[in-house]
Amino acid sequence: MKAVIWVLVLLAYGVYTSQSARPDVVNIGSILTFDSIIGKVAKVAIQAAVEDVNSNPDVLKGTELKITMRDCHFSGFSGIIEAIHYMATESVAIIGPQSSVTARALSYLANELHVPLLSFSATDPTLSSLQFPYFVRTSHNDLFQMAAIADIIKYYGWKEVIAIYIDDDYGINGVAALADHLSARSCQISYKAPLRPEANVDDIRDVLVRVALEGSRILVVHTYPETGVDIMAVAKYLGMMEEGYHYKCRYEWRDGNFKFTSDRNLVNPTFEIINVVGTGFRRTGYWSNYSGLSVSLPERPANHSSLKQQLYPVIWPGRRQRSLEEYDAAIGDIAITTNRTRMADFTQPYIESGLVVVAPIRRLPSSAWAFLRPFTREMWCLSGVFVLLGGAVVWILEHRINDDFRGPPRKQVVTILCYTASLTSILTVQQLSSPVKGIQSLLKGDEPIGYQQGSFARDYLVEQLGVQESRLVPLKLPEDYAKALNDGPRHGGVAAIVDERPCAELFLSARCEFSIVGPEFTRNGWGFAFPKDSPLAIDMSTAILTLSENGGSTSIDKLEGLFSLCGLACFVALLMYFTKMIYLFNQRYSEPESSDQSSRSRQLHTFLSFVDEKEEATKA
Repeated sequence: MKAVIWVLVLLAYGVYTSQSARPDVVNIGSILTFDSIIGKVAKVAIQAAVEDVNSNPDVLKGTELKITMRDCHFSGFSGIIEAIHYMATESVAIIGPQSSVTARALSYLANELHVPLLSFSATDPTLSSLQFPYFVRTSHNDLFQMAAIADIIKYYGWKEVIAIYIDDDYGINGVAALADHLSARSCQISYKAPLRPEANVDDIRDVLVRVALEGSRILVVHTYPETGVDIMAVAKYLGMMEEGYHYKCRYEWRDGNFKFTSDRNLVNPTFEIINVVGTGFRRTGYWSNYSGLSVSLPERPANHSSLKQQLYPVIWPGRRQRSLEEYDAAIGDIAITTNRTRMADFTQPYIESGLVVVAPIRRLPSSAWAFLRPFTREMWCLSGVFVLLGGAVVWILEHRINDDFRGPPRKQVVTILCYTASLTSILTVQQLSSPVKGIQSLLKGDEPIGYQQGSFARDYLVEQLGVQESRLVPLKLPEDYAKALNDGPRHGGVAAIVDERPCAELFLSARCEFSIVGPEFTRNGWGFAFPKDSPLAIDMSTAILTLSENGGSTSIDKLEGLFSLCGLACFVALLMYFTKMIYLFNQRYSEPESSDQSSRSRQLHTFLSFVDEKEEATKA
């Protein structure tokens, strides 16, 4: 703002040096909106600048600089009236107005009365035309700001944007400049959403609802600061500040010296691109008309080659970090997580996965009651029922040929309760135990926890489960896993390792001294990653689903030959068995055929008794 005053001092100096006598006072008028953000800053800055000029007698050689400030109360009409008042007095120049619309109207009067009109906030591109020779601005022309935005849109590879703007000369001319720059970069404005200058919250909500129904999610907001704040508040209320939306607003600018071109624009416009995150911000990079986008402050000479264009990563609405898009796809053991879906599109999972806990295990000593360990009381009752059922089936099959399944009923019941083999099997199995029972026991303690370096397990443990980051130990290779688990917490190792189940099972396949303890405590999967909005993600997902529904399952017709052979073998075996039994029965009990019902019943009973006999007796 002090630079603005120095420009006016030069104008005033030119006025009174052309006169025969040096005036005692140089009057300058100022038109501000005191309640606006720009107006509040400008008022303080102008007062401080005037004090600096008047405190140095070498500047105006004893002439006093006097500035009168008037409040136009956001009214264009009041601004015009105040400007006419200044022009009718002895004011040699006017600072303001802030609005491009008011500045455009006053520029016609400035031409007639030959009064310089200097603005630090009117950015309408058409104000630099030859028809307004008395208008000078110390802010950058919107023509350059829109060129910067167009370069950013091209940088991220977007083809269509939505423009939200104020429906006056300032907004219309700015968006027109944006459309020209986008067209030169093979992009376009797909939808224009104008707001009336006096738009309230209801007007803004109606416009944003229509915007939300459009296909594009890239929004360029070109409004006054106060309206822009309301737009962001309403957008947040409507959920438009979440994942999937990208906003490009007015950018801050910095310049290096106040030098003007022949069309009264500041030379070498340089913009600082700011990424607003919550209540804070960070610098993403710079833009200039001679170097384009860069992460360092541009210096001449510069190369505007597209290969040199770069920006720091940006956090978009919804806390999503937009990707460098250097690759068309990523294939591997990539876990599908919420944070990753904000940066890329994933296919349907091709394998199920989840986080598990891997810990060392130790052998428990066996005892006489070890057989009771595997099951609960209810499980033992259910198992007993199935043991009885299975024993009965075995008895039927073994009754004719196995002496162990013959004899008095009491002996056969005891035989059916054949638990000896099961008990022996349980007693010979080593019982295993671990001090770590699962993720809950890890959360209660304070021992170190290992994780695969680069895995999402670290972020999940810290952000979702609240594990202190100092407890986490990154590990790379399976050998590192084994060493850390063997060393244990007391010798610089870890108590357990958290990793995805497929990776854990692969590690355990060659190391029986460790095991998965506790249940799987997350549910996700592995998928292929693609850039956002890539059509390849949909095609790949379709292929995976088709494979899982058709190629991944086995139908009857594919095993028809195998089932036919098995069925034929069973049928032949049964046919041979019953043929043999009927042949032996006819040899032993050769009776003439009779049609008497009692005779047939007696014959059937005799056949069943024959089948029940032991095989040696039948042969005898």
